[in-house]
Amino acid sequence: MEHELGFIGAGNMAEAIARAAAEHGIVAPDRMIAADPVPARREVFSAMGIRVADDNGEIIGSARQVLLAIKPQMLDAIGADLQAVDEAEQVVMSIMAGLGTARIEAAAGKALRLIRIMPNTPLMAGCGMAGVAPGPHARAGDETLAMKLLSAAGEAILVDESALDAITAVSGSGPAYVFYLAEAMQQAAEQLELGEHARTLVVQ
Repeated sequence: MEHELGFIGAGNMAEAIARAAAEHGIVAPDRMIAADPVPARREVFSAMGIRVADDNGEIIGSARQVLLAIKPQMLDAIGADLQAVDEAEQVVMSIMAGLGTARIEAAAGKALRLIRIMPNTPLMAGCGMAGVAPGPHARAGDETLAMKLLSAAGEAILVDESALDAITAVSGSGPAYVFYLAEAMQQAAEQLELGEHARTLVVQ
């Protein structure tokens, strides 16, 4: 395969993973490829030296490991693309929250060497926490690249797929509650007339 890592979806999370891969020497930019329908997102990846495309088929046709970094509701729209995955040669990784192996394989119409990943938004600041779970048709070692990528952008743990819902609740959604608490603390600090120092005190 021409590329080691391909992205279907080039949003913020995919960008964070791609940057971690490049900066930590895990996958060189010229060994990555990304597809996204939004030109501005393709431009972000292109600026990193990553080949871009607007056709998902180009990703599946050229990348040894394919990362699904799309919104869960878009899965069925790429089902036809996933049918072209060569399960003998390719590993599919997914960061789509809430979609289990069975659901993804149903969309693809076939068994996949699937690695599910539950990251969180602090990944974009290099402080992420992710659970990595091989699907039932994954082979030994298929999770290696996922663990390297997510560890480079924070911390990663290898778990059974059955644990991912709980991980979503704890570290996946957890930061949002911390941010909400910080926002409330800042508002309280402002009411205590700490003014411009309120945000600094809370964030630090």
